[in-house]
Amino acid sequence: MGYVRYDLKGIKCLPETLKKLDFSSLFTREKMPFIGAFSVHIKEIKETLRRFKEIYDNMFVIGIGGSSLGIQSIYEGIYGKHKITGRKLYFLENVDPFNIHQIFQSAPWDRTVYCVISKSGSTLETVSIFNLVLYEMKRRGFTDLYKRFIFISGKNTPFYSIAKELGAPFFEIPEEIGGRFSVLTPVGLIPADFVDIDPYALVGGGMEILEEISQNKEHEAIILTCAEYESYINGRNINVMMPYSDSLRKFSEWWVQLWAESLGKDGKGQTPLPAVGTVDQHSLLQLFMDGPDDKFYQFIKVENFGSDFILPKKTQVLDFIAGKRISDIIHAEFEGTVEALRQGGRPVAVLEVSRMTPEVMGALFTLYMVKTVVMAELMGVNPYGQPGVEIGKKIAKRKLGGV
Repeated sequence: MGYVRYDLKGIKCLPETLKKLDFSSLFTREKMPFIGAFSVHIKEIKETLRRFKEIYDNMFVIGIGGSSLGIQSIYEGIYGKHKITGRKLYFLENVDPFNIHQIFQSAPWDRTVYCVISKSGSTLETVSIFNLVLYEMKRRGFTDLYKRFIFISGKNTPFYSIAKELGAPFFEIPEEIGGRFSVLTPVGLIPADFVDIDPYALVGGGMEILEEISQNKEHEAIILTCAEYESYINGRNINVMMPYSDSLRKFSEWWVQLWAESLGKDGKGQTPLPAVGTVDQHSLLQLFMDGPDDKFYQFIKVENFGSDFILPKKTQVLDFIAGKRISDIIHAEFEGTVEALRQGGRPVAVLEVSRMTPEVMGALFTLYMVKTVVMAELMGVNPYGQPGVEIGKKIAKRKLGGV
């Protein structure tokens, strides 16, 4: 049995939609260049990280978008919102002065390594924060900067040159892989290894599900994506992802960037909407049930949370929950939401995993990267590049005096 199980009750794919896909070329490095990066650099990563793990307790990841959301998803997926013991990751993403000030005031500078990630090496936010960190470290008298930075970027970028100048470790993001598809490259694997999440397990889960999908033209992931496409062309312009686990909140944010930037082109696109159960039952479910029928729904269920609690045999209010596990409650609410939406005629797909492990995380990342490429094939758009984003970047740089 694979890492992901599927409940596609009521979900169908028309034969003519499947025929639009050329399986002879779909699972190739030309169509899915990210598959060529699996397992690259892992031995080197582990050798490099060994000495950093001996010295430092914290890693600050400086990056944004695809250079940050993937590793945040891994970190939260495995350790939840609050890692209790051991080495920790912190994330410097946005150029929000207040947030940067708070982090700088609380940062244990002498026990921290900085991992700087940018495919281009010139991402405005990342370069700005890096310069602040570098200035602050020099101001505090640190001279061993080569021991305190790791750079992940494209070759022959500004960060490549800075790494060489400092004598700091440098790992390359392959030219053909965009940031939002880079989570199973050094971008995600280096910070993961720092906090003892096994890179081999992450990549292994990805490779296993890739093999599983590529060998079956009617795999559930393909059928699901075809159904999403058919919903899209029939007016359902919004795609909802709603995991019933706080550990997958960041994963749904990672998926938002993947789906939006890859498919939103040439006047086409399906708006991704993230939600988390049970919390968003109290904000979005009314809209889902009684609002316009313009959405496709994906739910992710985690069977075993790794921790659980049993309520007392006598409870204050709601006698029926006495003696129940907390996981019983979240599962019951999940099932209630799914059944209610299906009874209302909404298209609902359910994906289920046994528990959050590195292998499962790798499988989920790969599953959704594959689904995104399949959706792009059906829509007739190029899933790589983001020309619309570049326009805004150029305007911002001009306003700051850049060329």
